Amino acid sequence: MKKQPNIGSVRVISGKHRGRKITFPTLPGVRPSPDRIRETLFNWLMNDIIDARCLDVFAGSGILGIEALSRGATHLTAWEQQKPLAANLQQQLATLGLTAHSTIQCADSFTLLSKANASPYDLVFLDPPFNQNLIPSCLDKLRCNHWIHAGSYVYIESEVGYQLESKLILEFEALRRKKSGDVAYQLLRYQPAA
Repeated sequence: MKKQPNIGSVRVISGKHRGRKITFPTLPGVRPSPDRIRETLFNWLMNDIIDARCLDVFAGSGILGIEALSRGATHLTAWEQQKPLAANLQQQLATLGLTAHSTIQCADSFTLLSKANASPYDLVFLDPPFNQNLIPSCLDKLRCNHWIHAGSYVYIESEVGYQLESKLILEFEALRRKKSGDVAYQLLRYQPAA
């Protein structure tokens, strides 16, 4: 008999769905952004989250995207490769009445990022598995395949000590940066070369 994963939970900290509990299977590699980090991130984005179109590249529990919708984002596209997590996220969004404002795809993020996109996003959440150096490739694909536009924000979570390559910094302006425990997080704005 297949063992069922444990269930974890996290609460939406602000907006329309403030205080609502979001549950998720606690599968390997799933580490929802803690309350303190989310509060800081959305304080940074306070004036820019309303009506934003968001892309969550490695959705996991989905809390970043749900928090964005709760605070006034108009649409969330979330990608998650693990079927139990993708199905759970779909269920959580339905429970909150957010299905019409979201699209969930159970697929490999790199495969999706490799495709050309016709409708760029205003905000991208990029929280890949740690210690695999996936961020440079993701940023390059976001940029080259038109997933973002000039002025789009990209939020990154990584292990403490992670540094972006200097060539990427030329087109991604670092606006804010902090760390909490063993997590570093930063907000970038895409500024393509003229």
